[in-house]
Amino acid sequence: MVLFQSLARPGGSFQEPVSAAAVGAMCRRVLGEGVEIRLATELGWGS
Repeated sequence: MVLFQSLARPGGSFQEPVSAAAVGAMCRRVLGEGVEIRLATELGWGS
């Protein structure tokens, strides 16, 4: 189980939220298939 904490966004925001499945896929791609993801927290700093 992955605990995923996403930012709340107002309707019509430019940036779309990232799904928990997409975050898991990114982590597996970078860290390898054998890594167990336990927590993912979206940071609200923006750029």
